Amino acid sequence: TILGIAADALTGLAVGELAARDAALAPLGALLAARSDEGAPEWREEIKLTRADGEAQLLMLRGALLPDDAGLVVVLDDRTVLDAAQREAAWSE
Repeated sequence: TILGIAADALTGLAVGELAARDAALAPLGALLAARSDEGAPEWREEIKLTRADGEAQLLMLRGALLPDDAGLVVVLDDRTVLDAAQREAAWSE
């Protein structure tokens, strides 16, 4: 699980309830609420979260609004390792 929470525990959860689930997810909840309010049918954005262990986590989010106000679908890709590898490669050049 990318967020450290089982996916079934997040299914059907309102974006405002993310912070109540885990304070570290508050920035994610705020971003999802803002994107939902904007009404863009599809979007993509990168966000950095701080995990419970204090480590930074870089996520790529892709979202789409469902028709008839049926909700929001979000796909998360953890880019933390890729980002670290790219930084390391840049420093080694």
